[in-house]
Formats: sequence, C-alpha cells, structure tokens
Amino acid sequence: MGCNRVCVLWRSAVTVVLALCLCIVLFLSLQVGGNIVAAKSLLEPLRSADAPGLISGDVVDSSGQPLVGIRVGLYRLYDEAPFRATLTAADGSYQFSVLSPGIYKVEFIDLSYQHGFQFYPGKSSLLEAEAISIAGSQRTNVDAQLVLPATIVGSVNALPNSASVYGQVNLYRPGNGDHCMTINR
Repeated sequence: MGCNRVCVLWRSAVTVVLALCLCIVLFLSLQVGGNIVAAKSLLEPLRSADAPGLISGDVVDSSGQPLVGIRVGLYRLYDEAPFRATLTAADGSYQFSVLSPGIYKVEFIDLSYQHGFQFYPGKSSLLEAEAISIAGSQRTNVDAQLVLPATIVGSVNALPNSASVYGQVNLYRPGNGDHCMTINR
C-alpha cells in the first residue's frame, strides 16, 4: 500500500514538472511572436549548460604513426590518480565522454614501455600538465606525440684500495634543475 502511494505521488510530480515545462515553452513562444522554435532556442542554454562534455584525441609516435594500446588517464584538477582510463584504438584514437563541467588533466602511458610517458602537452609531471576546462557540452581535442624514452648510461667504480663499492647518482630535470631521482649502489 505504501509503495503504491509513493508511485502515484511520483507520477503526479513528473506530470506536474512536464506540464510546467510545457507552460514555459508556450509562454516563451508568446513572448517571441508565437514562434515555438524560437522559444525552444531560448531554452537551449539551459539544456547545454549541464550537458556532458567530451575530451578526445589521437596518440602518435614521433613519425606520426598511430599508437595502439596506449593507456590514457583522465585526472580531475586536484586528483593524484586518474579517475578514468582507457586504451587507444587501432587508429590511435581515444575518447572520454559524458564529462561533467570541470577542469581535467590527461596522461599518456605506453604500457609496453617502448615510448616515454607524458602529461598533456608533453610534460613530465602532473603538476606541469595543462589544465583543460570543460564547460557544458564542450568538446575538446587533446592529441599527443610519444617519443622513445631517454637512456642514461654510466658506471660507478670503487676507489683504489677500497673494500666496498658505493655510489650515488642524482638525476635532475633540464631547465629548472628539479631533482627527480636518486640511484644508490
């Protein structure tokens, strides 16, 4: 008995909301000379303001060839881990649809480790990544070109007459000099 009352109340509420929307459209049509199409166009900003947005793009290698199976991660502005991820298709494309308005960052990782990873646009950290703003039903294209990773080669040698070998290698980012890695041996 209680469920039936709730269902009846729900149907009544939906009917009232639909009737109210119809009244608004008719009122607006009277305000724009009886033209219902013009009245609907007045309502369009209300509909598109909260419509889902989209981020899509293509991932290619340094020669422009599409890369398949690249993990593309989508971050909200202040997240430290992606809240959504996908893999690129055979043509190198990817897509994140049904995005609510907000600010996002995009990461690209080759799970086979053949190419270096990056954040959009070509940045090495989430902090440096460009913030992408999505408002309403906005569609934003975010492409990436992944390059082969860099290699560092060297050796650490023991001092003469030393019984143990210990070495430390510090890696720094070019340009800003930020420390990014220490290797101890």
